[in-house]
Amino acid sequence: INLRLGILSEAGSSGDMTTMDWEIQKSALKGYAERLGYLDIAVVTPDGMAHYVLTGETTDLGERDYIKKALAGEANVSDVIISKVTNSAVIMYASPIQRNGEVVGALIGRRDGAALNEITDELGVGERGYAFIIGPDSTFFSHPNRDNVLEQVNAYTHIEKDGHLKDFGVELKKLGIGNTGHLRYVYEGESRLTSMVPIPGTSWILGIGNYENDVLKDINSLRNFLNIVALVVLVIGIAAGGFIGVTLARPITILQDVLGG
Repeated sequence: INLRLGILSEAGSSGDMTTMDWEIQKSALKGYAERLGYLDIAVVTPDGMAHYVLTGETTDLGERDYIKKALAGEANVSDVIISKVTNSAVIMYASPIQRNGEVVGALIGRRDGAALNEITDELGVGERGYAFIIGPDSTFFSHPNRDNVLEQVNAYTHIEKDGHLKDFGVELKKLGIGNTGHLRYVYEGESRLTSMVPIPGTSWILGIGNYENDVLKDINSLRNFLNIVALVVLVIGIAAGGFIGVTLARPITILQDVLGG
């Protein structure tokens, strides 16, 4: 995220961008979107109007938080939101355009809302391990089930409507969003164990989860092994005790026979 914002900030500080001349900016930005991995790039004027390079569309984004922050001089990334242009789930990167220390506009890049899955898909531990990201209101920003992202599923609302994420939502509420900790809950009929941790520099939370059976599999194997070892030791102990008892008793019996004779 910081790398993308850094590149966007660098592009926004170029002489072509600071002119705030749309024709010059549009010419300079051609090819940027594809090269930087964005669906489209736009220049935002101080009144909040965004002018997109690839589609040529113009839309008012003045009420969006990420635009407000960028126009206030703060490079930032949005939550997963529904785009006004494409009407689909997207993530917006935004950086201020500054001229002589004054913010004169913003440069924004749009990415697919499932882009965070490119990161979390690589974070699962174990054969069936997985990872996901949720926002400060428990909305999924990435998840192995892409529908949870595209439909902007909120775990807390599943508590009220008894949805399939109710168990997760209840445990998350107990922990408190933004806190580091561990959750144990049932999802899709199987018990899960998940560790939650805030992502520095954002309001997002990362979850690393797995199936309880998979996590405890080695522990159960170790427990069974120790039980077997204990049983073997017990049997050997009983056998050894019996042998020693017989060995000690034999001379005593012989001595009793001699004395009795």
